[in-house]
Amino acid sequence: MLLANSAAHTANLEKHNKISLFCQPPTSSGQSGGRATLIGSVERVSRIDLEELVDFFVERHPHAKEALTYAEAFHFYRMEVEDVYFVGGFGVAATWVPIEDYTTAEADPIAFEATKLIERLNSSGSEDMRRLCTIFCGIEDTFSASVVSLDRLGLDIRVTTEENTFEYRICFRENIGTSFDAQSGLVKLLQEAWEREHGYEDEWVDAPPPQVVRYFERKRERGAELTQ
Repeated sequence: MLLANSAAHTANLEKHNKISLFCQPPTSSGQSGGRATLIGSVERVSRIDLEELVDFFVERHPHAKEALTYAEAFHFYRMEVEDVYFVGGFGVAATWVPIEDYTTAEADPIAFEATKLIERLNSSGSEDMRRLCTIFCGIEDTFSASVVSLDRLGLDIRVTTEENTFEYRICFRENIGTSFDAQSGLVKLLQEAWEREHGYEDEWVDAPPPQVVRYFERKRERGAELTQ
């Protein structure tokens, strides 16, 4: 983290370096979205470790380049994560993540491209979303549907009918290693759904539908608010 020396939070961290960091993707925000809280401590990064760190940070955050010209006004801090609490979303499992699993995990290869891919998919048309819900999730009366999360394993789709809201994970059939792979996997899912809907099941006779997992369901009683 690049923090200004004059900021109140920096002064607080210099006095007491314990910190929690709330993380949530912009495409799946709020109570219904997946999120994680990282808990740990921070310390100022030594100048010996700065050279490589600065180049990487500016590549990811170009606006920081100007701030770094004021060498004595800003400093880098590193967080040592000690605990992780993960919430999958509203009505989805919440759990403490073993710190060993966190420290040995690899970043999702499409993490930085996922937001744009989700926006593109959601703007492709409601008919594509309806077809995915009908063919893979078994929902015939879709009122609205949108992709809320995307990673190398598949996509999370939130489906609303007249009375219920569901969230499903539809898995990719193949390994996803790049943004191009993800685009290809999405196109294949849409194509498969179209072919199954239009009577071309013979093309998929040797391939069962992709794995689908239902995360949660919220039911709306007539005249009442949504309840789990």
